Order: sequence, then structure tokens, then C-alpha cells
Amino acid sequence: MLQLSVGEKKLLNQQYLAQGALKLPSCLAPPVLQFLNNSFNQKFVKSVFENEERSTEFTLYDRFVAQKIHVIFNAPDCLKDFSELIGTEIKLARYRLFWNDSTCRELDWHDDSYENDGRVAGIRYELSSLPYQGGAFEFEDKKKEMIVSYSGLALGEAVLFKVEPQRYFHRVSKMIEGKRQSLVLFLCL
Repeated sequence: MLQLSVGEKKLLNQQYLAQGALKLPSCLAPPVLQFLNNSFNQKFVKSVFENEERSTEFTLYDRFVAQKIHVIFNAPDCLKDFSELIGTEIKLARYRLFWNDSTCRELDWHDDSYENDGRVAGIRYELSSLPYQGGAFEFEDKKKEMIVSYSGLALGEAVLFKVEPQRYFHRVSKMIEGKRQSLVLFLCL
């Protein structure tokens, strides 16, 4: 599923284990990337993130697209690729397909562990084909007192990040201009 060699996955796994987060090259198969990018022509609704009223986004509301995303990213080969990337066996990939613009409230620091669904990692894929300002993904390791910012990702590139309560946190800075389109996968045990 992911277009990475065994050697590339091994190197990325080492970086991921050492840093807790890293930028992934564009490695989705072109038809998958095209399908995801085309999905932004479907019906989106403005929603409050996780009912916590901490941020807003436009979330996909199309059952066909949702089912196809689930099938693609939960295929055995795809789960195997994700498992090799993070060094832990993944049994389920949950997703959110959404976009933000300057009308949305930003998403403050959080650790994505509140669902209690076995999440151990997340991947945020960039699906914006047009440039935007703001919306940087920032990752923090509380134990190492380290913050890394990821912005300016190209279409198809991604950020892979660890999910662990009270240690790894991330946020998205305020959108200033344009539209930030994303697919987030939560990798679960």
C-alpha cells in the first residue's frame, strides 16, 4: 500500500522511535492520493471537534467515501506497512477527513488518547493542492522538553506521530489564509 522500500521503512522506524514524530515523504499510491484529493468535492459539514468545543473543522459527511477510506487503510498490506513504520502491530486504522480555514478555531495542545480505543500513533496526510498560511502541525515530547513544527508540507506528504497520554502532545496553529485539507489516521492496537 505505502510506496516505501523495506530499507526506507526501517530508517523511518528508527527516526520515529528516536524522535516521536517525523515527516513522511509522499508515499501513497497515486490512485489513493487522487481519490482522497477528489473526496474534498463531497459533502462536508462544520463540526465541533470531539464535542469539546476546543476547535472547529469541516468534516466529511459522505458514507461511500467513508467506507472506501476504511477499506483502503485497513487492508492487511496497509496495516502491515503501518506496523513496520512504528514497530508495533496495528490492527485498526481509524480516520478523520477534514479541512480548516481562517473561520475555524485552532486546535490547542492535546494527546489524542481520549478515545480509549488503543491509539498508539497518528498520521496526518496533507491533501491541500493550493498553498495556505498558518495551520502548522506542532509536536511536543514532554519528557524530552522538545517541540517540533511541521509546516509547508506538499500534497501527499505526512507527519507520523506517537500517541501516549501525558507525554506526547500536538496542536495545529491558527489558519490565517487558504484551506488546509487533511486526512488523519489513528493507528490502533
